[in-house]
Amino acid sequence: MTDREGSGRGRRSIAKAFAIAAVLAVPVVLGGYGWLGWTLRGTPQQTTPTPSPTPAAQPTVPPTAAPSGPTRAATPPPTPAPVGVSQGAAQGVVRDWFAALQAGDYQGAESLTAGNATHDTRTMTDAIQREAGQRGVQASVAVKRLDLAPATQPAQGQAVRAAFDISVNVKVGPVTVPARQFQGSATYIVQQTAAGLKIADIRDAQGLPTG
Repeated sequence: MTDREGSGRGRRSIAKAFAIAAVLAVPVVLGGYGWLGWTLRGTPQQTTPTPSPTPAAQPTVPPTAAPSGPTRAATPPPTPAPVGVSQGAAQGVVRDWFAALQAGDYQGAESLTAGNATHDTRTMTDAIQREAGQRGVQASVAVKRLDLAPATQPAQGQAVRAAFDISVNVKVGPVTVPARQFQGSATYIVQQTAAGLKIADIRDAQGLPTG
């Protein structure tokens, strides 16, 4: 073996040793770089995710059938209570009734009444006119006294107790003389009607021709 051949073989041995060392050092060096080292070594196997279980279908509940019995009719709304009548308003109607009699406005007095009170008013005015007719003179009414006060509350409306002193006067020539006196008391029931406040009844009358 010549010196040149020995020198060539030595160089090839050294180069081969460096190549083997480099191959062995690659995994060691790249292992310190985490995923890069694993990527270079080989791609890990992908794991397929397990699908979530499908929830079981809920059973369908059939709608409840309506009862087969007769349908109950709707309850009608309650009837509203009648409009209240104040004692002051009721006394005003009674006072107007006496004022109409004194003025000789008998139709006006009747227009302030309803029901039984209309009949009683007509009976009273007929008595006044009859008194004048018997004498053949003109008659007039003078209310000398009228006291009004609340009475026992009726089922509807207001009750007014009236104490009165009424004189029926007739004119004989130039002189006016009393022909008849109505002294007494009565209870007037005033109620609200479609036509307004009216005297609906005259009760416990004493001294009035209301029979």
